[in-house]
Amino acid sequence: EKMQDAIALRKYFSDNGVSVGHANRIQHFLREHYSKAPTLHEVDVPVLKILPDTLMMKLHTEVFLPTASIHPLIAELQRDSVGIREVCHHAMAELPTESKVSIFHTGSACTKMYFIAAGDVGYRNKRGERQLDEDRKWLCEAPLWMPWWNRGTAIAYTSCDVIVLDCTKFGEIVSCRPDCWSLPVKRYAAFFVDHVQGDWAHATDLPEDPAVLTELIQMSFMKMGGHGHFNSASMSATLNDSYSISNRFRQS
Repeated sequence: EKMQDAIALRKYFSDNGVSVGHANRIQHFLREHYSKAPTLHEVDVPVLKILPDTLMMKLHTEVFLPTASIHPLIAELQRDSVGIREVCHHAMAELPTESKVSIFHTGSACTKMYFIAAGDVGYRNKRGERQLDEDRKWLCEAPLWMPWWNRGTAIAYTSCDVIVLDCTKFGEIVSCRPDCWSLPVKRYAAFFVDHVQGDWAHATDLPEDPAVLTELIQMSFMKMGGHGHFNSASMSATLNDSYSISNRFRQS
């Protein structure tokens, strides 16, 4: 439709002798106007439904990964291009959110992680309300690794483009990639749960400090001999720790 409009506009200028300078000013105005229009989402483009799975997988990766990879773990996992495409295609989805709408509420069972692709989001709990920082625009990592109920309420201050990561589907994909993900990710899960439970009274849905997450990743994705091979024996030994941490969480 926009292409047809552009063709019709150029023909109008030509047929009516509109000067090049003024035609350019009009086109500049229209570009600025349309650039402020709401973002189109997959649901708004029905023709995408006819694309084969391979093309949709690539499309989802290009749409979702730039936003999700702001999280240090996703940035690490994208080293495995096949696996991260599986995550983007099968476990991620768009959640367009209007201004003043709650994304989740205090006390709700949580099974998704949220990434804010565009717009401003606030978070309110018993300690007050704050807006998400630009370099930490994600919420609810915890349910990836443990049973979780929201500790606060997330509110869209403006119209927002939100990407959701389904925690169950993510876990299934990780488990299917034992050679490159399963052991180190389980180790990361153990470290993360231990970190959260270490200050359980102050646990929230807000992002953890990226520096802390980076340290957990460095400990989890250890490599030997500079050849890119994970220390499988060491990681296997930590899996019991992961399970015991999960058990302690369920009993708490």
